[in-house]
Amino acid sequence: MVNRHFSLACHACRRKHTRCDETKPQCKKCTSRGKECPGYRDTNGFLFIDQAEKSAKRARRKGKAATPEKCAGPTVTIGKSVSPDPGMVSVTFFFNSYLMNGRNRLTSRGHFDYLLPLYSTARPDSLLALAMEFAAGRSMASHYCRSVDSIWHAESVVKASSAMRTAISDPIECLTDETLLAVLLLDFAEYIKTRRMRTPLSHVHQNAATGLVRLRGAQNFESDVGRSLLHATRSNSLHRAMRGCFDQNVDLALLAYMTTDSETCNPALQLDGLIACSMRLDRRLARTLNEESDPAIGMVEEQLQQLDERLMAWRDSLPEDWEPQQHTMAQPPPGHGVMGPNRKTTYAFEKFGTLDVALFYNQWRCARLMVTKLLRSCQRRQNRQDALKAQAADLVKDVWKSVPYFIHGPRLSLLTEESSSPLAEAMQQLQLEEPSGLGTWYLGQILDWIIAILADDDGGLDVNGANVAAFCDLQEALHSKFVVKAAVSSRSNSV
Repeated sequence: MVNRHFSLACHACRRKHTRCDETKPQCKKCTSRGKECPGYRDTNGFLFIDQAEKSAKRARRKGKAATPEKCAGPTVTIGKSVSPDPGMVSVTFFFNSYLMNGRNRLTSRGHFDYLLPLYSTARPDSLLALAMEFAAGRSMASHYCRSVDSIWHAESVVKASSAMRTAISDPIECLTDETLLAVLLLDFAEYIKTRRMRTPLSHVHQNAATGLVRLRGAQNFESDVGRSLLHATRSNSLHRAMRGCFDQNVDLALLAYMTTDSETCNPALQLDGLIACSMRLDRRLARTLNEESDPAIGMVEEQLQQLDERLMAWRDSLPEDWEPQQHTMAQPPPGHGVMGPNRKTTYAFEKFGTLDVALFYNQWRCARLMVTKLLRSCQRRQNRQDALKAQAADLVKDVWKSVPYFIHGPRLSLLTEESSSPLAEAMQQLQLEEPSGLGTWYLGQILDWIIAILADDDGGLDVNGANVAAFCDLQEALHSKFVVKAAVSSRSNSV
């Protein structure tokens, strides 16, 4: 049988199954019939054969398909569902918690302002990417109050530490913004471990960050990213100092470094600058007290008074919507049956716009409390001592009134007169849920500050010996998630 190949006839001849003379552009048979030739299908010089429907029919006509069991061999395994990568899950959580929640740039101290663009361009095996996964894993584990995957955690620690040693030893990598940001992330992870496990705070990564800053020189942080990281490094040093972990080798020039063009509009950085001034005056006062020089002490006292005025001006310059709202709640006190059924006690507490604002207000209170403490150290007049003591007592009371907001947050408005005091409600919240939110995280920082300020005092800054103990008990409750005893709650409510 002769292979006639594919028909090249026009469409009309193909439909009629007649021989076509294949004359182009029009078939003569069509024109002889008085009809217009519809043309040819081979317009491009080649033909496509559509056999999809035929192939599908042939496949359906076949018998039963082979089962996996019949084809399974020793090299074939049935895999389980693919589990998500713990590193990517923790990084996603970190970005959603710290970068994607619409935080105000006025409350930023520069730690993570440029983390997202730098991380998105980093290599997966770079120091920044490895440090990011390690810090994010620690943060996620702390938030959900669960242990980190030991195998993945050990691998991330080894990889991040090895990459950090390599980057710091490289003369070019050690001067980049990515290296400094990675070290700050590792220091953040170390602080999370300290807060959760109550282990001694390590200074390794913070010293590495300050060493990198000294190596680069403050004049080499002119870019927006560089200034942001410099402010973050200084902020970490200041906050360690306020927690009583002040390293005597810390460069005070680094702490006091100010760039007025970028800091005048940022209240957080302005407050850090004022805290740095208080650190310098603290050292100067310690030297003058040892020398027992009255003129030198008088000069330090004058500078402390000026610093206190600057702190008050800082608070007055804040936006009006940042001002805390004062609330009182009349509640039956404990044992009201003995005191009479109509006897009530007034509980005072504060509500803020956001948790970040609450943190800054109480950091300002702690800074002013520290300045008040230093003024009392160089003040010998009794009437002035009494005024400073009353001022310190008011600051301590204000910090205590903000505790319920840190634990409850916006839910504080749900408290009614049928409930107990806001502090008692907060303690019940600590009993029901292990503290893991941003509010309790901030509260832990404030407690570290105020306890460190009041710890080495000679007894002049505490309020009837009650609030200092109450702050310590509250700090213990944050770590152990047990309810503060009724005696502590009752005496704190009377403040």
